Amino acid sequence: MYWSNPPSTFVSNTVTDSPLSSGGSTVWADGFGYPVKIVNNIIVATGGAINAFTCNYVDFPPQAFTFNDAFSTNGAAYSGMCTDQTGANGNISANPIFVGSGNLRLKGGSPAIDAGTNVAPSLPTKDFTGNPRIINGNGGPTAIVDLGAYEFIPVALTPQTLNFGLQTVGSTTIKTVTLANAQNKSLNISSKTVPTGYKVSGCGTNVGAFSSCSLTVTFHPLTTGLFKGMLSVKDNAGNSPQTVSLSGSAH
Repeated sequence: MYWSNPPSTFVSNTVTDSPLSSGGSTVWADGFGYPVKIVNNIIVATGGAINAFTCNYVDFPPQAFTFNDAFSTNGAAYSGMCTDQTGANGNISANPIFVGSGNLRLKGGSPAIDAGTNVAPSLPTKDFTGNPRIINGNGGPTAIVDLGAYEFIPVALTPQTLNFGLQTVGSTTIKTVTLANAQNKSLNISSKTVPTGYKVSGCGTNVGAFSSCSLTVTFHPLTTGLFKGMLSVKDNAGNSPQTVSLSGSAH
């Protein structure tokens, strides 16, 4: 990425280099406007680039570069006129630990989780895939935005909606929900609840790190009517409770 006239705000992006690149820097800045704000980004050189961020003519303006992860496996994170920002203004220099080489989502245990600032200018309300932008990823006292384009989701239930349709009173329909623990630690489940007309079972009280399990949701209405509500799973993850919308009717 190159600029000579920088954007006024560069917020919540993940910028990485190609394995086919040769030398240079992942971001090459020929200058900085004032007041430019570069906030909550992940900028890495782990392919062919040597440096993560190069300032060609001038150093960062004061308070322009805050809460970013600039990291390189091939050389110094900063080069040219850039002074090393590591440890200042919320900036870090650490392997962000992506899910995979072709998947730039953050993996459980990433130092970029909950490492940003919630008051970044023009902070989007959604991440790159449409998930809420600020999720409590590490289970701390408050929810803090992650660095980069993707927000880490500690525990997820899929699908998000179960529709059991119309069935006769006293009959039974069963559907399954997958619970995925994306954390690098075990998940402790304290409760699983469903509204009247439904039952839920499965997953037990503990799910291992980077593991998943299946919840069985049973619709067994004993009276006529519409049955709507939520499957709710409470646990020790930062985004507890996780929910699935349930609907069904009986005649």
